[in-house]
Amino acid sequence: MDQFFDFYWRLGIDGLSIGPILLTGFITTLATLAAQPVTREYQLFYFLMLAMYSGQIGPFSSRDILLFSSCGNWN
Repeated sequence: MDQFFDFYWRLGIDGLSIGPILLTGFITTLATLAAQPVTREYQLFYFLMLAMYSGQIGPFSSRDILLFSSCGNWN
């Protein structure tokens, strides 16, 4: 018997998703630069900013609706 559910992580960028991905990257960069006076636990701050950015571009780069809906629920 074959697999009952065929689910693959398919990510990609097309012409429709490049705009929101670039805009998200620009806004995340501005937010990181605006928080420059962070001196306490700055490694954790930058790690969490990158994790947040990864979670934000997930729905924009997903290629199927199941991955889009699961990424959309993370944020």
